[in-house]
Amino acid sequence: MSKIEPDFIKSFVYHVSHDLKAPVRHIREFYRLFIDSLENDLTDEQKEFDKYIQLGISNLSSQLDGMLKLSRVNTSELHYEAISLCEVFDSLVAPCSEDPKSTAITVQCDAALSINTDRRLLDLAINEIIDNALKFKAQDRPSLLFIKIQVKGPLVSIQFEDNGIGIPDESSADPFQPFQPFQRYSNAIDFPGIGIGLSIVKFICIRLGGDVAMKKNEEQGVVVTLNLPK
Repeated sequence: MSKIEPDFIKSFVYHVSHDLKAPVRHIREFYRLFIDSLENDLTDEQKEFDKYIQLGISNLSSQLDGMLKLSRVNTSELHYEAISLCEVFDSLVAPCSEDPKSTAITVQCDAALSINTDRRLLDLAINEIIDNALKFKAQDRPSLLFIKIQVKGPLVSIQFEDNGIGIPDESSADPFQPFQPFQRYSNAIDFPGIGIGLSIVKFICIRLGGDVAMKKNEEQGVVVTLNLPK
């Protein structure tokens, strides 16, 4: 039995996710018109049905957006350049520090450290990880994120250590779960999102010739490590 070419799969995912967005948008718009035509004459039970239908439409739209984002990571042309990692983190972390109630972020990086990679994809991967740290904050303690960048042989290691909600004990034995599209840990269901961020990070690392791993922090939260070629 012949195998399907990876390029065909990438193209298929892109076109499916792109072409389904219009029907989902039409469903949302015409459903809203239908509800508005009832002039608020909904029973309590019908209002509950309305809430779940709108939530389902929103989740489907978000999943299609996630699939489209994944396909673009896999199909976009790479542009390699020498990049200062301190400059990258200065530009990405600064907006997160403007809100005094937000996560306190500390970056440890040698000012001379640079990497030869695609800036757009690197920024996207780092943003996804930082966004997760900002989102999955524990309610009983100040939120912290420590980022450490160092050279390990032919690789640049970028480690993100937070003190958020962490990984449930029953899930910590499966290192691949967080990188599967639309998979979420049991303690994340009350937070916004669809479980696509770390999948995007994984795809980016593979495209850039590196890898990513996540483990439970010894104390609180998680540690996510990107390893990318210098």
